Amino acid sequence: HRDLHSFPTRRSSDLRTFRRAGLPLAYSGGFNPQPQLVIARPLPVCAWGSNELLHARFEQAVAPLEVMKALAKATPPGLSFLSVEPYEGKSPFAEIDQEEYRLVFCTTSPPEPSELDVQAQALLAEGFNVVRDHKGKQVSLTLAEYLVAFEAVGCGEAGYNVSYTARLDLQRALRPAEVMKLLQQLVPDAQLLELERIRLIASNGRNQV
Repeated sequence: HRDLHSFPTRRSSDLRTFRRAGLPLAYSGGFNPQPQLVIARPLPVCAWGSNELLHARFEQAVAPLEVMKALAKATPPGLSFLSVEPYEGKSPFAEIDQEEYRLVFCTTSPPEPSELDVQAQALLAEGFNVVRDHKGKQVSLTLAEYLVAFEAVGCGEAGYNVSYTARLDLQRALRPAEVMKLLQQLVPDAQLLELERIRLIASNGRNQV
């Protein structure tokens, strides 16, 4: 699911797709009924997701294969639905507690992947932290508490690739821009070129995509 828009715009786009597909979306009650269409987790600004999650509730039962066929005909360019699975319950996203990203950055002096890995781990072990504004206050985050995995893959066609997995079960979620600050400590001229969320992961270790 490639998406470079804000959360409200993205939800509206998905809603139009379901309407074009002729699927019987269920709506909430009250004076201002809303479609029961929920996105698992909004993407950061300028990021795209290759395996995003969407929960739609229908007024009547529709076979997953029929949903896939209808969506395939109504989906705009740049968006594709990879699979459809039935779900019974209130929140299919309750167990999601990690997210995996791929960063691509450019630099005039690309380091060896193993060297960057060692330097990054050393910096994290020293307690590298970032400061962000939160409701008018300065909040310090220690990256080692958030990063589950960090790996420098090396240079690709678009630039230098780094993948990382971050926890979501803490009070605050780590932002990709904050991981870039870690990289810029090691590669001062690093400039972000591309940001992809690869997947969301459940606490039971199962890929939620």
